Amino acid sequence: LEVTCTGDNASVVCDLIAAMSGLQRVTAKNVDTAGMDSLANALRLGEHVREIELPGLRVSDRGLIALLKAMNERRELASSATATPPLLLKDFDVSGCSIDDAAAAFEMCALPAVGRLNVSGINTLDKPTLRGILMRCPAVTVLVARDCPRLGADTCEVLNQCPMIRDVDLTGSTGISALRLQHVVTLRTALTAVAVVSCPAVVEMPGPCTNFQVVEWSTPLLETLTLHGVQLNARECALLSHCGSLRSASFINCRVNGLDAFLSRMR
Repeated sequence: LEVTCTGDNASVVCDLIAAMSGLQRVTAKNVDTAGMDSLANALRLGEHVREIELPGLRVSDRGLIALLKAMNERRELASSATATPPLLLKDFDVSGCSIDDAAAAFEMCALPAVGRLNVSGINTLDKPTLRGILMRCPAVTVLVARDCPRLGADTCEVLNQCPMIRDVDLTGSTGISALRLQHVVTLRTALTAVAVVSCPAVVEMPGPCTNFQVVEWSTPLLETLTLHGVQLNARECALLSHCGSLRSASFINCRVNGLDAFLSRMR
């Protein structure tokens, strides 16, 4: 079942979920807070539904708490003596939501099936809250945390405790001045305000990186790098020349002084 679910039509959607006893997968688009109040209850009672997708989710704290509470109740039922299956959510994207208190809103977050997590744009998301979310979502392999101003350099400590996370997007989270990531393979960042890049497992930095004020750079396995609109002088070229595995470097609208020396070292 694929439907748009807002406060205007939520009761109809919930009636459909209840009536279709063979329904196992629901894709509810653009769910708002009013719609989630009803949808969460329908998912709690609709034990035949096995998986939920929520593209375009745009709820407030209240709506997010209602969703997580319903998911937790289904998970607890699945672990009891009943034959109720858990409700799975594999792609959890809250980037379109209006979350005022991330710590309170995500307090009940326990989603063992989530593989991709997008928490972009949450102004109150900090290190302790992110750690709590990731500890309770152990299957996350892709993390998108763009434009999160309260995430600082110590965010990398949290990510290094989660070796399953291999693809990270930190674009616009400008409080992270040092990227020291042990397990990440694909790193998306503009490098804004970043002084240190030390990522021994990174293979791709598709960016585009629109800033380059780095003073320490170590990415021995890096194969792909995209820079856009930056100026690279001899110092920056010297840093990049140590990327011995680099196969593809794109300099889009960049001013590169010392390119010959860079290319000679890369040969």
